[in-house]
Amino acid sequence: LEADGSKVECTLFGNFVDELNSFLAVGKHTNVVVLVHFGKVKSLQGNNLYNVQNYFNCIRITYNPDFEEAKNHRERMLDVMESPTRALSQLTYSSEFSVTKDFLDMVAMKTIEQFKEGNLGSSYLVYGTIKHIIDEQYWWYTAYGCNKSINPNEKKWFCEKCNRHISKVIPSFWIKVCVVDENNFVIFVIIDKETKQLSNMSCSNMCNVQENLPKQIVDLSNKSFVFKVEAKKQVNSRFEESFHVQRICYDASIIK
Repeated sequence: LEADGSKVECTLFGNFVDELNSFLAVGKHTNVVVLVHFGKVKSLQGNNLYNVQNYFNCIRITYNPDFEEAKNHRERMLDVMESPTRALSQLTYSSEFSVTKDFLDMVAMKTIEQFKEGNLGSSYLVYGTIKHIIDEQYWWYTAYGCNKSINPNEKKWFCEKCNRHISKVIPSFWIKVCVVDENNFVIFVIIDKETKQLSNMSCSNMCNVQENLPKQIVDLSNKSFVFKVEAKKQVNSRFEESFHVQRICYDASIIK
């Protein structure tokens, strides 16, 4: 937000979220000056809006930088606005469907047996208990900002989804679990976003602490959740006969 009212939206992902969380932990959330280095500003046609993109993964972000132009900008903002600017915030589940609406109103609840017999491509809710972690040595993968798995290509990292070589990659969760109910079992794959939610820790931080399956992941065994799952089998041979978990609910009032 500029002093003249001009705005540009910037949504953060991956390591940039970790940096933002560290800044927010200090407690200074309003009238924040954000310096974006090497960002690509893209116009959204027809809406007179713009957003910032991470072009070739070279963007750098600094909060409340300590140089004269930043200080002058903050002073200009305070002079023209009667109240503080809107605080920095994180996208939460409230910005999508609410948990209650998504898990009680939008999707049908199924047993594991009913889920296996469901229409391919449809999403269902399945209540079950994580019996154990499968392939414990493979609990993370190397990813890019698009969350697509990245593979070495001629001593470089190459993203097939983005169709380009990249220089910076991040570890992301990809956990295969056996889920059971009273009568059946199924194999689910829980990816980065949901695993962060359950463990309260990023994959990068876990990888820095230990190489073996972390305790936070092991402790998911014998815990019960409501899983929102798409009835579409994984085509990756590594996850044969498994299904992608779209969302997880552990709210006791909803599980009842």
